[in-house]
Amino acid sequence: MMMNHSSVIISNLSDDFVLCTFLNVFYRYNLLRMERTQQQHDAADAARRDRTMNEQECPICISEPRFAVKTNCGHLFCGKLN
Repeated sequence: MMMNHSSVIISNLSDDFVLCTFLNVFYRYNLLRMERTQQQHDAADAARRDRTMNEQECPICISEPRFAVKTNCGHLFCGKLN
């Protein structure tokens, strides 16, 4: 099969177009995947913070604090251990 110069250029352009399209789709897919992963991590962190803030228990004895003492950073502990 005989190819002239213009068909080689068109062939090269179409190969470049396919490669650029593939790379663009690949980039966008990975970008969306990273955004989704970050959103999942953010949601998990928010849930963990909410759970920690809602749980009113001493992290040492794992029960409701007796004579509760609240630290400057917001943690609750038993003020007096039995």
